[in-house]
Amino acid sequence: MSRLPIISCFAIKKDFKVLVNSSQGNKEIDEAQKKLNEVQAAFKDAEEKATTAKAALREAEAREAEAKASEAKAKEREAEARKSEEEAKKRESDAISRESEAKAAKEELAAAVKDLKQQEDEYNNKTETLKKKSEEGTGVQQNKAKAELAQHLATPTLPLQRAKITQEAALKKADKAAAAAVEARGASEKARTAAEAAAREASGARHQAEEQARQASAARDASAAATAAAEAALDDCRQKLEEAEAYLAEVKSKPGSGKGAIWWIERELHDAKAYLPEKKGGYRKKEI
Repeated sequence: MSRLPIISCFAIKKDFKVLVNSSQGNKEIDEAQKKLNEVQAAFKDAEEKATTAKAALREAEAREAEAKASEAKAKEREAEARKSEEEAKKRESDAISRESEAKAAKEELAAAVKDLKQQEDEYNNKTETLKKKSEEGTGVQQNKAKAELAQHLATPTLPLQRAKITQEAALKKADKAAAAAVEARGASEKARTAAEAAAREASGARHQAEEQARQASAARDASAAATAAAEAALDDCRQKLEEAEAYLAEVKSKPGSGKGAIWWIERELHDAKAYLPEKKGGYRKKEI
């Protein structure tokens, strides 16, 4: 029995896919080819979506982590600012108390000095009055006034003078202390105002950081949803692949089907499985 010669596709310079389909085309093969094309298009689209979704998810997770770190720092700065604000308010309150105490001490000393001055004025006025009486009126009246004047002048005035000097010196010190307390209260008030402003600014930064973190989390959720959608697309691809394989098996079981075309489509469908995860029926490509 004679054998037909084996003709190389390279010898006739034709594409292998064209060669195997050229004389064996029929409606079932065309339908199988159509299903193959759908599978390949679906895998290509799913792969692009998966690549884009995974890249977006990685970027979104990185932004979320950065936003949460910024949020944590903002909260820490706000806590520090609030603490500084409370300390500034306490210092201001202490300064106001010291100012009040200094003012009260000054008023008390001023009253004491005024009382001593009044006593001194009364003493001096009485001295002048008795001196005048001792020089006017009848002899009896003058002698009586002189006796009273002598008795009045015999009253010790040194303690009064010393008390007055001491109180006046204390009043000067109290006046300086009160002025210093007023200055300290003014400085603490400025510090408190600055601390409040810093706390408000820190609070605003914290709110902004929280909003950025919320947006980053939403973006991460959206990316995760896109990744899940890409996974679902792969499931759809797997289903299309299974349908195409089942249809091809049915065509292959019929007599007179184009073996070359079927072989080609089977190989293409097998290659498409490489895009599926192993857990979903795919296989790992061998590295060349």
